[in-house]
Amino acid sequence: MFGKLSDEEQTEGIIIRSEEVLNVEKGQKIQKIKENNEKVSKNEVVAKVSTQNEQDIMKRIEEVNKKIESALAENQINVNSTQNITINEKIERVLANINTVNLQSKIDEYDKEIKNALYEKAKISGELTKEGSKLKSLIKEKENLENTLNSNTKNIISTNAGNISYIVDGYEEKFKTDNFEYLTEDLLKSVDIKKGSVLSVSDNKAKIIKDFNTYIVCIVNKDRLKNIKRGKTLELNINNEHEALSMIEYIKDIDNNRSIVVFSTNKLSTELSKYRKISLGIIWWSEVGLKVSNKAIKKIENQNFVVKNKSGFTELVPIKIIKETEEYSLVSGYS
Repeated sequence: MFGKLSDEEQTEGIIIRSEEVLNVEKGQKIQKIKENNEKVSKNEVVAKVSTQNEQDIMKRIEEVNKKIESALAENQINVNSTQNITINEKIERVLANINTVNLQSKIDEYDKEIKNALYEKAKISGELTKEGSKLKSLIKEKENLENTLNSNTKNIISTNAGNISYIVDGYEEKFKTDNFEYLTEDLLKSVDIKKGSVLSVSDNKAKIIKDFNTYIVCIVNKDRLKNIKRGKTLELNINNEHEALSMIEYIKDIDNNRSIVVFSTNKLSTELSKYRKISLGIIWWSEVGLKVSNKAIKKIENQNFVVKNKSGFTELVPIKIIKETEEYSLVSGYS
């Protein structure tokens, strides 16, 4: 029958990226400003350090915000000033925008805009109405809390352009992409992570993935590389779910039988950022043609035949074997 035949070798791969861990003191939690895997520029604020004391202040600010909103509602203040009308229109526009987005960082940004607008309304109401003394007191309390928070807050700045990631597993410093001479069998085996397991997102660590290239390191039988050189492109099967064209970047012999091979790919960068160790299928070749079970092939005096049974008679059809695996062969007939 006509079909596809491929030679796929199963092994395990270690993911290597150009990544830099951002400096966060041990024990400190971070307030994430950017979504995981979001693009960032160099020197951009990607997170803020959040100590327990700062979390308490933020909680108190939130409580004061609610009191300000409640005071505005209780007094039913409607100051018909140009400023107040403009703020009301801004709030309406932001509320309309919220209904059209589903990105959490953008929703948080709109929420902050609304709170700032209500804060401005409270300041106007506090100045222009008799009932404003309570609002003035709340506004002053909020300003004091924010000043305290800002004076102690530490920003986490991106050291390079790239993608922010909060998946940090501790192997970032051990594996580098500037050269691969340091790679050894012992180093690859030292990765104590279950093959194919998705890494968890941290609440106190962050890193920058500096480019879209992902490198996959594995150990293969040296015989597989007889006709393979650097620059050769092969298809890789990732965790039995995805296929990606990948180029051989580096080859180093371990002994007479095995070699370390490094593949590079710019495909599936977001998907691969979830892993450090993967199940890897290397497709050494793949062709389409007349596919026959090896059990149906018989060799007689250096000539291969396909055995056919017709109406109780056995017929031997001479063939040429083009490609073969342990179970099947691609064949062609003689003209």
